[in-house]
Amino acid sequence: MSTLSGGGIDAVEAVRNVRRGVEDASFATADGMFSFTAEKYKQLSRTIKMEGYGLESRLRIWVQCKRDDVYTILSVIWSNNAP
Repeated sequence: MSTLSGGGIDAVEAVRNVRRGVEDASFATADGMFSFTAEKYKQLSRTIKMEGYGLESRLRIWVQCKRDDVYTILSVIWSNNAP
């Protein structure tokens, strides 16, 4: 996530150069466990734990949550992974 007020990560020339040299397909198997805390994301009804499976392009949410919670999580993911 960029902390630049005038733009995202693409606003930094050095980062743009690095991104051009990185093969996105090399990260297809990147997996991870993520926690979206209710303290940080105020719109969530509770803290949500999620696991991402890069190769399979899927997510697994480890707790019961509301539909709005799912939309919030997806919104955060999409906003942080926009090209």
